[in-house]
Amino acid sequence: MALNNLGTIAYQAKQYEEAAGYFRQAHEQEPDDYAPLVNLGGALLSTGKVQESLQYNLLAVKARPEDALARAQLGQSYFYLGQLDMAEVELKKAKALDPAHFSYPQLVLAEIYLRQQNPSSAVMELEEFLRLHPDSDRVPKLRAIIQNLRGKANQP
Repeated sequence: MALNNLGTIAYQAKQYEEAAGYFRQAHEQEPDDYAPLVNLGGALLSTGKVQESLQYNLLAVKARPEDALARAQLGQSYFYLGQLDMAEVELKKAKALDPAHFSYPQLVLAEIYLRQQNPSSAVMELEEFLRLHPDSDRVPKLRAIIQNLRGKANQP
């Protein structure tokens, strides 16, 4: 538990490599403890070790399929690996479990829909984010993006 706590402190300080090291140690010492497992998956995502994060995020979802964090991180792993269909499935599951989750699954889903040239679905995700997080510092930028996407949709 102490190693996981040290990892959490390092992660919050944006020391992602250090955090991953603590989470890895904690996971090796207590392989059945869920927190270091899911935290390691997230830290590896933050360090850009996406392929490695995938294996831990898959294990986290297997251990707790009803955890929005595990689903969101798995979706992000798939997204960064370019597996957009699988990313969409996992992010929708994360959203169904906790629409207001701090991982903001709507933002990644919006990016997926933009890459798939589906701006109306992207707008729906961004609008949902705005409803759920009206105090986010991202609101002005997201409103501008929505307005831009709507403007493009109205062009002949």
